[in-house]
Order: sequence, then C-alpha cells, then structure tokens
Amino acid sequence: MPLWVSGTGPGNAGPEIVDPTHPTRTAHEARVGQTPAVTMDLPSSESPTAVELDREHGLTVTWADGSTSSFALEELRLNCPCAECRGLREQRRPVWPKPGAPQPLAGVGAELVGAWGLTITWNDGHSTGIFAWGLLRHWADSSLADTDIGDGPP
Repeated sequence: MPLWVSGTGPGNAGPEIVDPTHPTRTAHEARVGQTPAVTMDLPSSESPTAVELDREHGLTVTWADGSTSSFALEELRLNCPCAECRGLREQRRPVWPKPGAPQPLAGVGAELVGAWGLTITWNDGHSTGIFAWGLLRHWADSSLADTDIGDGPP
C-alpha cells in the first residue's frame, strides 16, 4: 500500500514519496469537525489501498472498496487515540493546542504500523497515537460528527 507524505514545512524540500510507483495527487479539502465516539474495541476493517498525508491539510485514505475518506489535520490531532490524549479529553482538558505549540498545526511525517494502522508525527512533537484502519473507517462511515472519541461507545 502506498503511503504519501506531501506538502512543505520546516526542512522539507517538497513531497516525501514513500512509494514512487503511486501517481502524484493534488491537495484535497478535508472535512472539518470532531470525529465520532468509539470504544477501545476497534471495528475491523481491511487495510486501505492508499494513504496520503498532506502535511498542511489532512489525511486521505482510499479503501479497498474504492471509497475515499478525508480527515482534517486538526480533527485528527484533537481526536488522537493515544492514552495521553484520551485522558486529557476525559478530564475535559485541551488536547491541542498546548502552550507554546507551533501554529498552524502540521503533520511532520507518518509511518505505517504494520497492516494495522498509521501513526502521525505532529509539529508539536506528539507522535504516540496510532490511527487504526478500523477506527478511521468507523469515523468515515459514521454520521455522528459532533462527539469525540473520549465520550465512550457510539
């Protein structure tokens, strides 16, 4: 599966191509808002066929069935599934931006976590959240756009 990280940022000369066989893509418009709630029992989902992180805009995932899902950077950062961010949300404390965090938010890079998901390194130094494919697919398929993942089951 190709993973593209594109856009510019500090020290970036241009797009970082992880799979050079994949055609170049243009920037996309990501949807804005909070992602819906899910439990820690992640929904199962097939691995996507392509993943593109635009460092300045968001994440685009192309699924095996041909559908495409887009997520804004802020949406992903605010709903990071790591233990630290989940704890902050449960305490009703801000996940981002933290004092001194660089703005605007940007994705510095991304790495595949086996066939299971993706981790994003953010320009605020955070990098511990693993966005499982099942979680991303659930967010994309869900019509509950006004709650976050720290609120419990959908």
